Amino acid sequence: MIVYDIDRLTRDPRHLEDAIETVEHYHRPIIDITGTLDLLPDNGRAMARVVVAMANKQSADTARRVRRNHKARRDRGIPVGGTRPFGWQGDKRILDPTEAKHIRNAVKRLIEGASWHATVADWNRRGITTSVTA
Repeated sequence: MIVYDIDRLTRDPRHLEDAIETVEHYHRPIIDITGTLDLLPDNGRAMARVVVAMANKQSADTARRVRRNHKARRDRGIPVGGTRPFGWQGDKRILDPTEAKHIRNAVKRLIEGASWHATVADWNRRGITTSVTA
């Protein structure tokens, strides 16, 4: 197997050990495109373990920073990333009157026993689209 880089194969040491076991069992290499990684020899496996351990730490550090940032934004009432949710305006804080009305009507229909499929079919027929395509 050829991978772009070892951290594209895995950032989890447990998964690396699975890859190493596979290489040892089948005596087939896993190498990167530069040719610097090779899990067949002991030195290659040792270097891969170091690289994956560092990539794992970097990934954990990034996740911690993102969580902290999201919590700070949440505490200040600032929505986090992504496209705007259907039913809300672009600032993600003010309801979009038309879309919110569609949602209220759909919820009412579902509570009254209509199927979600019927609601989706109705919205498709009426050209009601998601916020991504709107």
